[in-house]
Amino acid sequence: MNEFTPIELTQKLLLEVISPEEKKELDSWINSDPKNKELFEEYKKVWNISLDYQKDYTPDVDAGLKRFQQRIAKDTKNLPTSKVRSLTTWYRAAAAVFLLVGAGFVWNYFSASTPQMAKVTTSENESKVVTLSDGSTVSLNENSTLSYPVTFDGDTRSITFSGEAFIKVTKDPEHPFIVQGNQTEVKVLGTSFNIRSYPEEKQTEVVVATGKVQFSGKTKEQQYKFVVLEKDDQGIYEQSSKKLLKTKVKSRNHDSWNTKKLHFEDTPMSVVIQDIENYYNIKINKSKAKVLGCKYTSTFNDNSISEVFENLELALDLKVQLKEDKSYELIGGRNCN
Repeated sequence: MNEFTPIELTQKLLLEVISPEEKKELDSWINSDPKNKELFEEYKKVWNISLDYQKDYTPDVDAGLKRFQQRIAKDTKNLPTSKVRSLTTWYRAAAAVFLLVGAGFVWNYFSASTPQMAKVTTSENESKVVTLSDGSTVSLNENSTLSYPVTFDGDTRSITFSGEAFIKVTKDPEHPFIVQGNQTEVKVLGTSFNIRSYPEEKQTEVVVATGKVQFSGKTKEQQYKFVVLEKDDQGIYEQSSKKLLKTKVKSRNHDSWNTKKLHFEDTPMSVVIQDIENYYNIKINKSKAKVLGCKYTSTFNDNSISEVFENLELALDLKVQLKEDKSYELIGGRNCN
């Protein structure tokens, strides 16, 4: 995981590619010292001024330096010594940026060191598919945000992500694919996997469909611990405890939001109920159900929730009731214990 300096975080903020965690880190630095806030505001001024210049602009260094000296003399006249020192420091910094390197320095520097970025977001009940420059695809679930370079041209293929997505990575061993966000990192060479990493949720989950990935999470000691996940492995990073776990998946419906399919094969009813809740975004009360010890087999392909419950009722002698709060309640059914 990369660590960024305050100046680099400010750069990412101005380019609108900063992650929520990075924004929080930058805000903490700004608020920790009035001098930091002053430096931040001055940097933004330099940035905004630089946007008015073209890349091929060639400054008149001598004339520019003369204007700076005149400006310093004018603005510091009749001011206290401490204020003069403060203004002079700022003007010297600005002169170093614009005159010694050229008025187009900021623009050229950021264009050279930071690739052109793109950002895609989805709202509630919306999904999108994004194809990256290497041919990899990112299928975004609702309420998700993806920031990525328009063109991958470095040693790695790095993207920043928040929300849920199913990612198919084009194989390229010489340029590892990296997904960053919410104190975690997924590093792959060529594979497909589902990642769920909403900031408001308590954990980040990665389930591998094909290939192999390295899943990392930040520990309490601010170090990064990782586990290697293969097909049907699930990695879980708990945000509060900062623990990283590796388990076998109990359900094959981790990407049902993307495939629009639910597949059950001798699946325990506890898992069936959870998968249905997740896919249809509903709540199911099972306190009066007798079927929790049963296993269930069926496949649904973009069926309505009423069709799913009708199948459950017939297969398990179960009754499903819709409650006033729009939740559902399972009653009775076959006792498989």
